[in-house]
Amino acid sequence: SLLAEISNNQQYPPRAPSLAPSAMEEDLVTDTVGAIAIDIYGNIACGASSGGIGMKHRGRIGPAALVGIGAHVVPTAMDEDRTSVATVTSGTGEHMGTTLAASTCSDRVFYSHRATSTGAVEVVNEDEAIKGFIENDFMGHPSVKNSQSAGAIGVLSVKRIEDGAMLFFAHNTDSFALASMSSDDRTPSVVMSRNHGSGSIAQGGKFYKFKRRKS
Repeated sequence: SLLAEISNNQQYPPRAPSLAPSAMEEDLVTDTVGAIAIDIYGNIACGASSGGIGMKHRGRIGPAALVGIGAHVVPTAMDEDRTSVATVTSGTGEHMGTTLAASTCSDRVFYSHRATSTGAVEVVNEDEAIKGFIENDFMGHPSVKNSQSAGAIGVLSVKRIEDGAMLFFAHNTDSFALASMSSDDRTPSVVMSRNHGSGSIAQGGKFYKFKRRKS
C-alpha cells in the first residue's frame, strides 16, 4: 500500500494592522493538503482540503473539495497493467476550476498525452505529460492567460500499474511540499521542492515497486 501527500502554501499580501489577531490568524490559514492512497488490493483513492484564502466572497465554494478540480481518479482500466491514476491539485482556485485541473491532468498522465498548439495530442512520457499539462492545458488556457491574477498551480499524480506505482509532481509555485510512504518503508520520504521563478516549472517523481506477497 502507498500514501502520498502534498502541502502548498500560497503567499498573500499581509493583512492590515487594524485587524484583530483572531481575524488575522483565521485569514492566514492558506495551506492546501492533498492525499492519494493505494491499498493492498490496488484500489486507489484521493482527496484534498483547503484552508481557503482571506477576504473571499461569502458563499464561495473552494475548489479543493470539488471532484475534477481539486481531486480526481481515473478508475482501473481493463488492460494487463490494470492502470489507474489519481491527481490532487493546489493553486489559484478559479483557474483550476475553469481548466478542470485534476481531471485534465489525470487524463494526460493516464494516456501519456500532451496537448499541441493545434489542439491535437501527442504521445509522450508521463514527466512530459504532467509538464505539458501546466504549460498548455493550464497556463495556455484563455481563462488563465488573459486573467489579471497569477496562474499558480501544483499537481501530484500517482499512476498505478500492475507491478508498482509511479509518483509524479510538478509546480510553478515558489515551493511544493510532498511526502510519500509505502507499507514497506520504515519512515516517510519527504521533499520540499523549490522553484526558481521566471515562469519555470519544477518537477520530479519516484517509482514504488510492489513486493509480491507469498500465498
